[in-house]
Amino acid sequence: MNRKDRMKALERMAQAAGTNTSTTGTQGAPNAAAPPAQRSPSASTVFPSIVTGWDSSRVVYVNNIVGQLDAATSKGTNNKYNFQKLWDAKFPTGADSEFTSPVKDLLVLFRKVFMQFLNNGVPFQKALNSAEVTQRVNAILSAPEISKFEQVDPNSPLGQAGVSLASIRQTLTSMLPANASK
Repeated sequence: MNRKDRMKALERMAQAAGTNTSTTGTQGAPNAAAPPAQRSPSASTVFPSIVTGWDSSRVVYVNNIVGQLDAATSKGTNNKYNFQKLWDAKFPTGADSEFTSPVKDLLVLFRKVFMQFLNNGVPFQKALNSAEVTQRVNAILSAPEISKFEQVDPNSPLGQAGVSLASIRQTLTSMLPANASK
């Protein structure tokens, strides 16, 4: 399978994984109608060298995590930010300053995912070895921001954005070399 076909297959798998982009409520006004979440392209579409750094099964996991964080970010920031907008700006450190928790924590976590899983936007030159995969995945699993999602009100706009802490942790754990399907 050539690179172009591989990218198309990965894109289809990422879309099949999907995320919930429920549109009920806005931050500060739980019963008001929010604009629909603006979906961004998958991580592997925006950052093609991901297939150099990560193996194909892990690319699907990265696409899934980025997709969930994209939907939550779009929802939590009322479409001010999403993956594409943050990518274009190279995930600026000040993007979270105008928000309070949990949205601020979400943006900080998304930046960490960008740094670890998308190589801070720098194209991968070689495949990550097992130790590098473990280090990068554990950096996200141990991030303090991830545990703060346990405190998100499931009825809040961010809670309704389809981000599941259990799902993200399961996906991250599946990415570890001892657990990943080959």
